Amino acid sequence: MFQRLTHSTRLFVLVVALAFVACGPPPTPEVKPDEAVVTPTPEATPRGPMSGRADQGVYRFYLNEEPLVTTEFTWKDDGTYSEEYVLTIAGQTVRTSLAIAPSADGGWQSMTMETKAGPVSVTRKAARRPSRPTRRSPPSSCPPASCSSRASAPR
Repeated sequence: MFQRLTHSTRLFVLVVALAFVACGPPPTPEVKPDEAVVTPTPEATPRGPMSGRADQGVYRFYLNEEPLVTTEFTWKDDGTYSEEYVLTIAGQTVRTSLAIAPSADGGWQSMTMETKAGPVSVTRKAARRPSRPTRRSPPSSCPPASCSSRASAPR
């Protein structure tokens, strides 16, 4: 295939390849020892309820106009979610499924997956809902009564 290319095309490919080799891999950012990696906690990331909405659909992914993956999902109003995933390639088919059951507070309680490697089950031990942050007024150096009277006084 390389022999079918014109001389100028081969030269262009060679120059681009040499440029990539000369530059090397992209630089990785340095992490200083005093910089901490922030990991979100459940309290910092409140979740919404899974119930209260319903949806269903089918997604199809194609490769060269041939269907490769079909995903069919159902999200019920009570918060249960199920999904069937079918991958077909080279005459072989792989099927997987996912089912999510909600807890009383609206978050997910358990997930069950059927995979090629076997069944997988995940259960949340404590499905407590984190408290939502409240709006706070900025700190003030004076009591609220004197601040409000000062703010309403004519200047």
